[in-house]
Amino acid sequence: MYIEIKEVMAKITSVTPIMEKHGKKKKRPAHSIIFEFAMPNTVLDAMDGNGLREAFYRKPKSASVDPKSGQSKLDVSNVADGISQLKFSWWQQWIDIPGELTGWNLTLHTGNTERSHIVLDEAKVSSFATLPKDLGIALVKCKAIVHPTAHEKGKIDELLQTEVKISILPPDTQQAELPGTTTDQVADGDDEEEAEEGNEAAATAEAFSGSDATASDASETATLGEPPKVDPFAGTELARGAVNSDAKVTTKKSRSVGPEGEQDSRKGVAWPFPGDRNAGMYTPNGEPKNTEAETAE
Repeated sequence: MYIEIKEVMAKITSVTPIMEKHGKKKKRPAHSIIFEFAMPNTVLDAMDGNGLREAFYRKPKSASVDPKSGQSKLDVSNVADGISQLKFSWWQQWIDIPGELTGWNLTLHTGNTERSHIVLDEAKVSSFATLPKDLGIALVKCKAIVHPTAHEKGKIDELLQTEVKISILPPDTQQAELPGTTTDQVADGDDEEEAEEGNEAAATAEAFSGSDATASDASETATLGEPPKVDPFAGTELARGAVNSDAKVTTKKSRSVGPEGEQDSRKGVAWPFPGDRNAGMYTPNGEPKNTEAETAE
């Protein structure tokens, strides 16, 4: 089975938290979501290749009549081959279709922007069933096992019994080459881009290199893609030594005084200085006087 569903309005009929078992001890929380939506009856060809559509539909032979009201129905189906009329208007039973899609992406298109959409990857879609309806319409029902985050779980629970656009698409694949483009052409294009980047790096090096930048600095800059180290004050008055400033420069006078000055400042004071209590106790040469002898005399 291979079926792609793109932005189809679907009703969420069931949301059930479950616990997946992987082995004997490994468990993983998950959510089971059941959708129900209407599709053109051509979807039956993709879901079943054994003639299911031809078994229930045919080309209209006359206008379809509503069994309850008895009024004619207007066929507005856009089926290309015209096989749109249900053969059995009394049919009311769902038909189970085997098959599952593993690892696909399920998107719930909530909100007005893509940032508000709920994107659930690695979804397992199974339990397909269909209910053929008249006028080229087939109801489809399926179940998706997903692993939403705690924040996404709350959003999904709020969508129960509401209608929302959904998309069930295969996982993203590697982008294919453009028609008419070969691998060699792509490689040549990459080489041209690299050459342009090298030229831009060289131009940047020349722009940042001042009068003091050397050729080696420029080549290194072109290689590394970084601007050279330049003097931020190059070309300014500070670099030329012509600085106009109103600041006054003062020099602090030294507190040290020569020997003569010291002696002059200590005139009339005996050594050591100062101290009037020591006056007369020392000779000018700094030797203590013999006060006891003078006292005895």
